[in-house]
Amino acid sequence: MERIYFAWKKTIKAFQFNKFYYLCIFNHSIIYPITNNLKFKKMKKVTFLLATLLIGGMMFTGCKKDNPSDTPETEKVYTVKYELLESAEVENAMVTVLPGCKFNVSYVGADGQMVELQDVTAPWSVTVENFKATLTAKMEGTVSYDESQIPETDITFVKLPKITLVAGGVNHVADNFKVYNFNTKEKFLNAVQENPRLLEYSVTNAL
Repeated sequence: MERIYFAWKKTIKAFQFNKFYYLCIFNHSIIYPITNNLKFKKMKKVTFLLATLLIGGMMFTGCKKDNPSDTPETEKVYTVKYELLESAEVENAMVTVLPGCKFNVSYVGADGQMVELQDVTAPWSVTVENFKATLTAKMEGTVSYDESQIPETDITFVKLPKITLVAGGVNHVADNFKVYNFNTKEKFLNAVQENPRLLEYSVTNAL
């Protein structure tokens, strides 16, 4: 009874031992005995067939490994709320935006593009759904004031931007509240003229 022997080698060789021809196919190789009554050309056909099956199997295995899943991972999205508060508690004291103040607003939308608004008054808010987790929520802008509505003394100038990012049912809050106190209207006007950045605001929020 003939037997099939398996062995791991690198090349293909045929050799004779005890009146039998032995065929070795290396790398996933098989040693197969061939009786001395067979013609050597038949052994060549067997060699070709086994080699073809071997190469086909290796190509099929390689294709399975190389092809990743066609289903992409679902991208995480959040809900973002941008706000300009009219009043808030800062350092244990309630502060309020000066009457007559207006805000220019720029914020990051769901697609990553900046959305711009002009002359917004506080309180103001907008909610952005399906905000991509790869983006950073950001709001920035400038404040304009109505000089005729600024009191003559005890001026409290405030900027109260806030971003709430909702992820997994949890609110992640970021703010950048700024409070400036001036004894007189004149000092306030001089300060914003000398340092226009006092009229700017910015806040970011990202996980």
